[in-house]
Amino acid sequence: MRPAERVFNTAAGLSVLSWAALGAALAEPGAGLSPVRICISLLHVCVGLLFLLRAPLRQGAGAWGLAAATLSLPACGTAFLLAPPPGAWPAHAQAVFALGTGLAALSLGFLGRSFAVLPALRGLVGTGPYRVIRHPACAGEALMVLACFLAGIGPAAAGALLAAGLSLLLRIRIEESFLDRSPEYREYRRRVRWRLLPGLW
Repeated sequence: MRPAERVFNTAAGLSVLSWAALGAALAEPGAGLSPVRICISLLHVCVGLLFLLRAPLRQGAGAWGLAAATLSLPACGTAFLLAPPPGAWPAHAQAVFALGTGLAALSLGFLGRSFAVLPALRGLVGTGPYRVIRHPACAGEALMVLACFLAGIGPAAAGALLAAGLSLLLRIRIEESFLDRSPEYREYRRRVRWRLLPGLW
């Protein structure tokens, strides 16, 4: 691994791990740690560790692809920011958020050293949830965004849900167009038909 990449992974990993502690510290006064905050902290721990452990980059997407794929990050973050405080979420929204977090964390765990936030080739994984759909981590992320909408239904939340959904679909399209350069990925795509929702897409 190149020194610059090692420095970036270390800095990113330690930063994300610190967000886990910060998220716990920002719990609403008197409310304790809500299930939503616990889920976010656990996901930050998972992502932080994967940054520290991931394999060297074999090939990255071009600048345009990275820029377009990055749109999903602020879009999904905005959906969370527009939601009510985590301690005020109704039980059904908390359950959907926990389900999405669990699917995302499980998928990232199976990715292991092949983990990447943006389109990149670090190694192919076809086990666990990746045997069913090609983008299970994105499916988990979509459930988390849906939970944010369910926590505070309204025009702003609906707009954030739409923006996040479209940006996730764009990210998947960009990632697949990049990964299709690999014969190994094309073979995997033939084995696993569905991108996000079995039977639909």
